[in-house]
Amino acid sequence: MKVLLDYCEQKKAYGDSFGKCIISLDNSETIIDVIKKYVEPSREWWQQKYMNPIACRYYTEKNYLFAKTYIGNLVVLDTFQIYLD
Repeated sequence: MKVLLDYCEQKKAYGDSFGKCIISLDNSETIIDVIKKYVEPSREWWQQKYMNPIACRYYTEKNYLFAKTYIGNLVVLDTFQIYLD
């Protein structure tokens, strides 16, 4: 299991942060392993949370300046972090 991308981005002032986490799986790993490691554990209210795991073969992450395509046995998760002042 290798984390290729993991970020949270604040979209507006005084707002919560949202982002993506992309994980590349090895041959012996499954999406269940990712769910057990990232989605199921309870976290403190201020820690980054992972949700909505999706298994895919490729994913294109678009930014303001470029687009990057990740290829392989991937799991894409949404990330969320509450606004901390």
